[in-house]
Amino acid sequence: MGKKKVADGGVKVRYQADTILEIAWIQAWKEKNEGRQIGQAMHWKVVTSALGGFVGGEAIGWLRYGVGIDKKQEMFEQANDFDLISSAGAWYTCDFLVEDTKPISKLLKENNIDPENKESLTKIVKFQGQQKLREFLDENKLWGVLEDSLKEMLF
Repeated sequence: MGKKKVADGGVKVRYQADTILEIAWIQAWKEKNEGRQIGQAMHWKVVTSALGGFVGGEAIGWLRYGVGIDKKQEMFEQANDFDLISSAGAWYTCDFLVEDTKPISKLLKENNIDPENKESLTKIVKFQGQQKLREFLDENKLWGVLEDSLKEMLF
């Protein structure tokens, strides 16, 4: 009888909380190339939400060892869901950089690439594997640009 999980503090917490999330299950997060575990994927279940989410809905959070909640992985997943980064198998293309070349204009000049030539432009922002994409965004300090593109799309 009754609920199996009860929050600390009894029932009063349930009436004071706007949003209650529970971890439904945890999955090992492994690097695809090496197969070593780099963190955990936490699958959250929405118990109550005043934010307009669906009660009973699920979300995934990424916990990277040595980092904590991995904001970059969260942004990558959202960008992939909203087609700012497209994927085909193990290949990822930064579509948000193809549409707006200003953030990579220096890189284009260094490689003598015409911003109007979509084929050449796509080749420079296409990567095999998430790790290479992450390294590119880190090296060129483009995470802020991706975050701004996500915010522009969502708000």
